[in-house]
Amino acid sequence: MFPSEPHLLLRRLEASDYSKGHVQLLAQLSDVGSVSREEYEERVEYMQHHCGGMITTLVVEDTQRGCIVASATLISEPKLLHSCSRAGHIEDVVVSDGYRGRALGLRIVQALHEVARHTGCYKVMLDCKESNAAFYEKMGYKPNQMHMRLDL
Repeated sequence: MFPSEPHLLLRRLEASDYSKGHVQLLAQLSDVGSVSREEYEERVEYMQHHCGGMITTLVVEDTQRGCIVASATLISEPKLLHSCSRAGHIEDVVVSDGYRGRALGLRIVQALHEVARHTGCYKVMLDCKESNAAFYEKMGYKPNQMHMRLDL
């Protein structure tokens, strides 16, 4: 996937990625809180085996350094609309500070687009900061309606 950097491997999230710094990478995006290795592994296993293929998290691993340097998640929502199709929601897109500018974000999101197509999604949506809008617009995303939120 990265011909000029063969040590960068795009793959599905694994429970063992805790030891490769996945939680620290996510902390560059938002508040992660305190997550133990056991909690992390249990959550990854749950997402992979009990969600009916509706959650796909992809990561980019730097195999030379043994660390996760990018991550993004697709949630494939079953719908009754559009002939019982699915809607994709891309969440938690993050690229490590030291790896930005290498198109890792573009590649990981494009890979999730393929997963969305494969799982029968008729659209893919995401929320982002206004400062990141241009990045997603380059991939064909357009502003649509308004995002609202209620913190619980």
